Amino acid sequence: MKFIAIVGTNATKSYNRKLLQFMRSHFANEAQIEVAEIKDIPLFCEDYAQTPKSVLDLAAKIQAADGVIFGTPEYDHDIPAALKSVIEWLSWKVHPLTKKPVMIVGASLGNLGTVQAQESLRRILDSPGLDHLSYLVFNFYLVELKQLLMIKAI
Repeated sequence: MKFIAIVGTNATKSYNRKLLQFMRSHFANEAQIEVAEIKDIPLFCEDYAQTPKSVLDLAAKIQAADGVIFGTPEYDHDIPAALKSVIEWLSWKVHPLTKKPVMIVGASLGNLGTVQAQESLRRILDSPGLDHLSYLVFNFYLVELKQLLMIKAI
């Protein structure tokens, strides 16, 4: 199986990037996971005459994958603006998430992890124009990452 794992931030330092990279290496025998960055995708704006190439490139990777993994941090009880903007691009003229299975993961230094960001992302992904497949069976929250990092580098 082939998955595209989207780093849900444009920040240089990201525990969620590390989490997705860990998943890629840990599950290398079971699945091919490509970690994709969003830092080069411009903020969504309907004024663009054409969809930016960086958005089309990400859309093509999503379409070629069997599923999508979103790794989201939590900023002020929500997802980062950069990730929201990417999702807006992916529901405007291109619709690569249609009928794609989606998994949401997140890592945080806090004791609540990314609970609220994941719930927010799930609501956003239920918007018209996205039409993904999401299964609300299990949530994955990596909490108190600081203690884990002191024990073992991920």
